[in-house]
Amino acid sequence: MTTPSLLLNARLWISAALPAQKSAAGFAALPFTQVRGCKVFGTLVTQYQTAPYMPIGGETPYQRRVGRAPASWSLDLYRISDAGQEMLAAAVASGQAHSFQLTVPGFGVHYFSAEVSGLGLALGGAAALAEISLSLELRSEILAQS
Repeated sequence: MTTPSLLLNARLWISAALPAQKSAAGFAALPFTQVRGCKVFGTLVTQYQTAPYMPIGGETPYQRRVGRAPASWSLDLYRISDAGQEMLAAAVASGQAHSFQLTVPGFGVHYFSAEVSGLGLALGGAAALAEISLSLELRSEILAQS
């Protein structure tokens, strides 16, 4: 389980369009809408599946990367009236992948496509009435803008 982290001045952007080419330049050309009210971001990780590999004539097997593993990302938001949050809610209903841009001061701009697979309403406290939680299933690699 990952530990969520609070990223000061980090900004999340969403676009209903997918890039023509899966590159940082392709994502940068898309029209993005900022998602306001982001409270806590989960850990955004590129993971790979591995398989044991035994080289011919080798004495010991080792793990070899064979493909990108499915990854998900959690996000907590303050519930506010915002065009970006409305796009996230529409993305849950559509079941289609959307493009995302995450800007983190000191770490640059990162792009990826993901499907919003869950929208959770926390129950149990006064603060929970003002918050929502989202789960995103990544559908592409995480690309950093150079």
